[in-house]
Amino acid sequence: MLFNELQIINWKKKFIEKEYINLCKYLDESGKNSLDNFIRNNSSIDISEEYMNKLISENKESGLINAFYYVFKRKVDFLWMGLFDFLSQKYSIKNENNKNLFYSDFNDGSYNNIIRQCRPDKNKYEYNSIVNIGFYNKNKNFLYKCYDDNMSSDYLKNEFSNEMKEVYNSITVAQAKSDFFLIASLYKEGGVSSDVCSICVSNISNIIKSSDISITFDGYGFNKRFLFSKSNNKLFKEYLYDLIEKLDHMGSNFDYNRFSSRNAFNDFILDFYVLNIDFFEKNNINFLPEDLFKSYVHDGISEEELSNDNQSSAISFKSLSKESWVKNDSIFYENTIVSDNYISNRNDNISVIGNDANPVISGQSQHSYAISSIDVVRMKNIALSGHACIWSNGRLINFETYLSFVAEDEYKNGFWKKPEKDSITRVIDDEVIIAFSAGYGCYGHYLVDDLPRLGAIKKHIGDDFYNKKFIIPKKTPKWAIDLLNYLLGIKEESLIFFDHENDIFHLNNVILSSFPSRHYKFHGFIKEFYDNIPRNMISDRPFKRICLSRKSWEKNKNNQRIFVQQDFFEEMATSRGFSIVRPETLPIQEQIDLMANTSCQVGEHGSAQHASVFNSYGMTIGTLNPLTEVQVNLGRIYNDKNFLCYHDETSVDSNNNYYFSIKEEKIKLFFDEIERHEEKKMNLIAPREMYRQ
Repeated sequence: MLFNELQIINWKKKFIEKEYINLCKYLDESGKNSLDNFIRNNSSIDISEEYMNKLISENKESGLINAFYYVFKRKVDFLWMGLFDFLSQKYSIKNENNKNLFYSDFNDGSYNNIIRQCRPDKNKYEYNSIVNIGFYNKNKNFLYKCYDDNMSSDYLKNEFSNEMKEVYNSITVAQAKSDFFLIASLYKEGGVSSDVCSICVSNISNIIKSSDISITFDGYGFNKRFLFSKSNNKLFKEYLYDLIEKLDHMGSNFDYNRFSSRNAFNDFILDFYVLNIDFFEKNNINFLPEDLFKSYVHDGISEEELSNDNQSSAISFKSLSKESWVKNDSIFYENTIVSDNYISNRNDNISVIGNDANPVISGQSQHSYAISSIDVVRMKNIALSGHACIWSNGRLINFETYLSFVAEDEYKNGFWKKPEKDSITRVIDDEVIIAFSAGYGCYGHYLVDDLPRLGAIKKHIGDDFYNKKFIIPKKTPKWAIDLLNYLLGIKEESLIFFDHENDIFHLNNVILSSFPSRHYKFHGFIKEFYDNIPRNMISDRPFKRICLSRKSWEKNKNNQRIFVQQDFFEEMATSRGFSIVRPETLPIQEQIDLMANTSCQVGEHGSAQHASVFNSYGMTIGTLNPLTEVQVNLGRIYNDKNFLCYHDETSVDSNNNYYFSIKEEKIKLFFDEIERHEEKKMNLIAPREMYRQ
């Protein structure tokens, strides 16, 4: 703690005395004399800025010289952030060559697998709330502990002393109380201490493995939002003492910004390093870049508003898959991880032709993301209503993906009923699989949501899959039934048809699976699933170039997307060697074989483009007027190259048809850029290198 000039001088003297011999290796006689004079007289370090700048420029990689420069510049209200730049680069976890990786839940036994959060200003969270906290349900290998004010106070008394409890209770700011408790318990037990207002979306093992300490940082410095450590760690011991000393110094003039704010924490880490360079060299320190950390833990307040009311809130599917146990009438009697957690690092797979009308889509590739494991759970006593609203013990199961939220919102808006005993239309005793979601009528949703989930169940239970019954809506399109048969071998006689507008089923035995995405950031299992489907005559070097046509969608319909330059676009595609394809006119097997042998596809935004999942090697994909990020995010797990071309003008007619227009010069540039990329790809000596990761 450095509050005044005298403390600063004593701190500087301590550093120079400790590192005197090592510093002298870098200094000339004038520099050494300045150190001697400082030690004798406790004055300022009498070295010129020019001398120090030259010293740091010649020794940028030296931790000692960076620390010395920091000491030289340090004042009560000023610190040199160049030391932060040095440390954050030297000890930063690096994304692994932009590759997509699978990773398992991890605990090597060297630390307590505990994740703790503290909410001193809220009532104690009971089980009904804790199951919906991401740090709990995404981390099967961790014990999650949530502390309220009384629990925190009792912990400090039992694990430390009554004095520590009194120190904690003397703090009047809730956030500061939480900070103090999290540091004390982290020092005592190790594991993870995390701020609230953060939502864990995937298992955190990957960002703490092989480390003794993990701390996040961004462009403003080190951040205490997420801290990992082994127990009895020197750094957090000294930080705890620092907080206690600050409280004593401040007295009644408490100042959170100087106590435990993120700025105060950053100051402590830098000051600590100066006197503990050897500590950093002997321990595995991992500083987590903001982009990488936010792949696993997002900002958000939704978990701060959780309700303990058993009947009012949904329950996360991931909590059901965390452990097997018995509660009331529902027995979760088997669960398995079918595919490990998944991380997709940032890449450069998107190019925009002309104006970028939707930077949210084009910016997808600039950020990494993590997806939790694909889990399969066998359960008893489940109810089914509406658009795949799945109920356990009176609570709606939330699969934490777009279609699950759609079904939940429809229920909340009164479209579907909550199951009651007198509303059940059918009870099924046989073990069944729910083979649809709220997007069952859309080809694209079927490809990226429903079929891979069934594939996960099939992978888990093997050939017994063919002995099960599959529930689908009565209004399921014929093409969807054909896909179930062709891709998964599900016969029509195995189907149970569900009237989603009127039926409510009670299922005594059911098998459920995770969705393979979160907000349409996809899990690598999708590619694994489609790589294993049957194909005919597949080339190891895809060569076809196709243009997906939407001409069969009549322009006099309502609520359609209509491309004004469609004829010009398709004529240009033909002149460039692209075959015009209307996928809906082809049998499923021909669609799959066509896509499997396609190197490049272009077309208007739509579900037909998602058939790129049938290509194992990756494609060049050109999309006109993309409306969502689905295709570019599929491209991340397939190593596709995506070219996006947005509209120049739009309009809507009286039938709510949406017209979009693209200038002919831009359409030509669109094809030019795609062909340049294709030429480069096809001229590679080893073609598979362009497709495979």
